[in-house]
Amino acid sequence: MRFILAIALALGASLSSAQDYPNKPIRMLVPFAPGGAVDTTARVLAQAMEQRVKWHFVIENRPGGNGFIATTAVQKAAPDGYTLLMAHTGEFAVNPALFNDVPYELERDFMPITMVSDSPMLYLATANAPFNNFQELVAQAKAKPGAISFSSAGNGSINHLAGEWLAQAAGIQLLHVPYKGGAPAAAGPVRRATPAGATSAPARRSRWRVGCTPPRPRTPPPSAAICGTSRGPTRSCSRSCRRSGSCAAAGGCGDAGAESGAGL
Repeated sequence: MRFILAIALALGASLSSAQDYPNKPIRMLVPFAPGGAVDTTARVLAQAMEQRVKWHFVIENRPGGNGFIATTAVQKAAPDGYTLLMAHTGEFAVNPALFNDVPYELERDFMPITMVSDSPMLYLATANAPFNNFQELVAQAKAKPGAISFSSAGNGSINHLAGEWLAQAAGIQLLHVPYKGGAPAAAGPVRRATPAGATSAPARRSRWRVGCTPPRPRTPPPSAAICGTSRGPTRSCSRSCRRSGSCAAAGGCGDAGAESGAGL
């Protein structure tokens, strides 16, 4: 299970506008609350891009709807290359598989630019959880089905699927507690609201020193991507990126095996 981030711009701008691009700040929409892995990656990338190419970015958090709110906002934005989406695996790979009538399509509405980052997902537990390792968690969950809860970034999020995958693989029943983003979900075990959580490494790393311990099992790393509407100045991403079908909020994709920052 991967967490992919990528970048894309709208297509259709004239050559002259492309030469003058950008002449105003570029908005980068993030489909989750501040502090999570996608938000953190977007801010690190924006800062690096400002230092490298002197472009100014404005990060806008549009959490909710498992990424639908931010993704549709970018889809409907003016095709001028000034609205990007920092998307991850969920918006363009998970959502179409889980939900009917998804209002956007990757190939129709977005142009992927590049892979941005690739980070692992972790199962975590509070330091005072009633189990000390994965085996004890499974034993307790089997003894009391549905009694152990875990936090995630929201219903249908890749974190949610990671928790359900763990339960299915171990033959146990866990209680899912959805939050609006990775950062609020990471705070769940810290505040003792849930004994465990499924989250990405960047969202959870800062919490380890305040009472949370990383669990033993780990899913394959997730990935993330940035994209934009398919009508503006852009560079297309790799063929493998297109095949993966995993993109960022503004419509993007990422090759799960690419290195962080590839193509920038």
